[in-house]
Amino acid sequence: GGLKIRFYASFLIRDSNGLPLGAFCVVDSKPQVPEPSQVENFRLLSKQLHVNLRLQQEIKNNKKLTKQIEKQQAITLRAKEAAERNAKAKTEFLANMSHEIRTPISSVIGMSDLLRETKLSAEQIEFAEIIDTSSHALLSLINNILDVSKIEEGKLELENQVFSLVECVERAANQIAHSAGEKQLDF
Repeated sequence: GGLKIRFYASFLIRDSNGLPLGAFCVVDSKPQVPEPSQVENFRLLSKQLHVNLRLQQEIKNNKKLTKQIEKQQAITLRAKEAAERNAKAKTEFLANMSHEIRTPISSVIGMSDLLRETKLSAEQIEFAEIIDTSSHALLSLINNILDVSKIEEGKLELENQVFSLVECVERAANQIAHSAGEKQLDF
């Protein structure tokens, strides 16, 4: 009948921690004593099997990690695109709103200019100047909002302008002086 085993040798295949993964076995129907070179070859083959198994596991792990990275990159790309769309929409909204507000502010500035050309009392002149100063400040704020939009788009061009610091501080003080007076604050 069957195969009569006269020779059997096995070598453990171990993982990187030294734990057994399995065994490499050699069987033969002829009795024999392996030579030292054969034993060494079997031992080397056992180690090579261990290396191959470890590489297969690392390849499997790398493929899994690669899929996770690709999935995360796709999520990141979608988030980046959404953020860019939102930033563009915000910039367009700010630009549109600023332009819409600019028209009535320009009318207020024009009307305050016309009002100051009429015969006014000293108090009325002061009020007209406050209206004019406040309107210009509001227009400046709107222009600053537009500048922020331009900065975000990388389109802002800086310009040098000479100005009077004293005048600038006086205008700011005039804007809040009336409100401070109403609240009975010394300014």
